[in-house]
Amino acid sequence: MRMEHENDIKEALDSVSPSALTYEEWLMVGMGLKEAGLPVAVWEQWSARDGGRYHKGECIKKWESFHGSSKPVTQSSIFQLAYEHGWSGPAGHALDWGDELTVGPQQPALVDPRWVEEQELHLPDTWEPAQQLKRYLQALFEPDEYVAYVTESFMAADRRRPAKGCWDRTAGQLIEGLAELCSYMKKYTAALGDLASATADGLDEKQDITAAVSFTIPTTGWARDSTLTSYYYCDISIAGLRATDIVDVTPAPESYSVARTAGFIITESMAGKLRLRAKKAPTAAIKAQYRIINTVKN
Repeated sequence: MRMEHENDIKEALDSVSPSALTYEEWLMVGMGLKEAGLPVAVWEQWSARDGGRYHKGECIKKWESFHGSSKPVTQSSIFQLAYEHGWSGPAGHALDWGDELTVGPQQPALVDPRWVEEQELHLPDTWEPAQQLKRYLQALFEPDEYVAYVTESFMAADRRRPAKGCWDRTAGQLIEGLAELCSYMKKYTAALGDLASATADGLDEKQDITAAVSFTIPTTGWARDSTLTSYYYCDISIAGLRATDIVDVTPAPESYSVARTAGFIITESMAGKLRLRAKKAPTAAIKAQYRIINTVKN
């Protein structure tokens, strides 16, 4: 880091012509170089660019008279002179693992405000959270890198803090699962729209909703879903259920935690059975209720 810092000072000095400075400013440059630990040769070579006032050996004599003070002139004065003469700042360098980012007299800010362009932030008219999440994962992770993310949190005194998370899937698997889920949701939404349009004329003013029926979601009988390969499914037999029916499933309060961990998504009605889908099979049996909404008038 010292070599990089010395290069920054030399770069700043190169942007300033000694002939454009006053005698006091010329002395200030020498003091700043000595305080920064650079050799007198740097001052000598730079001063020689002022052919009208340069005298060989004068830099060494002045250098030896610089003994410091309680408020020494530092390299910051050199940087200030350089900025005043049009210098745009150091070119920068790649950081090593052991490098430190510090803020102080030599580095007044981690980001030079002159490098930041002010732009007005416009909120999008349409949010696309799935695409935003995909771009986020692609920008930060390689496809085979595992991603850790928070699934539960709690409110502390000042902010929300993580309570539970997952780290069992790669960025590629998450993106693939997201694409599958979005595709399924689009098809499901389109099917609901078609169903609503097709049955609107046959509906009464209110839909026929059955009474709540208690049932148990088992831990066994789950299989990998061929439609949504990142999910598992389990079929529950319901006599008389039709593919056109909508089934509302509500877990009992004592089963909320298990159901949330399993990661249930929307259900699918089939002839005589209800298909449940989840990220994984529940770790314990889930007590729940279902209500059937008959969307087609008999």
